[in-house]
Amino acid sequence: MTNETHDAHGTRPQPVWRQEPLSPEQEPRLRLLGEMNDLWQHVIDTLGPDAALSKLIAQARESGDVEQLQLASAAIKGQPADVQKRLNHGWAPPGSPPSRESLLQKASGKPVRYFLQLDGDISQLRDDVWGHDEEGHGTMAGGVFELRNTDFPVRVQIAEGTSKPDALALLGKLMRWLEKDWEELVDQERKPLAISSNPDPFADPFTD
Repeated sequence: MTNETHDAHGTRPQPVWRQEPLSPEQEPRLRLLGEMNDLWQHVIDTLGPDAALSKLIAQARESGDVEQLQLASAAIKGQPADVQKRLNHGWAPPGSPPSRESLLQKASGKPVRYFLQLDGDISQLRDDVWGHDEEGHGTMAGGVFELRNTDFPVRVQIAEGTSKPDALALLGKLMRWLEKDWEELVDQERKPLAISSNPDPFADPFTD
């Protein structure tokens, strides 16, 4: 079964095969494997192929074993602060993050506002649910409701660890998409679902 969808690379509908949902056993393994695939080359470029962490990730990727993948993920998160900064493209968040509870409490008094949200992704190895181009860049857009005090017309958020070249490349493609297809992107009555190559038209792509 196919679903016609749109992405940032054109307005022509493209048939996309509907994928079966992952089983509870598959999801952790594929998530961790995707994490290792995305990080492996960067770890090698930063620390070298003979570094213990590089070898640990390579072994975990080759085995595909959940326990080894979890061990490699924990090893990355447990690196010293200077190594973490190098692995995170120079990012060094100040202090400890706030608790989930404190963030929820802070958000509880904010009004509900509506936004057009545009997301950019980069990966050469994931299933093509975002319409990744030849550079591994994928883009998605859709209307979202959020709790927010401010009414700034535009807000840009860049995830921790993103490199400067990746951020600039994705922002450039999102800007060109806005310029080219503004009417389609903002007309949520005509196009109420997220515009993407998402194979499930009923899925909410903005649940994270």
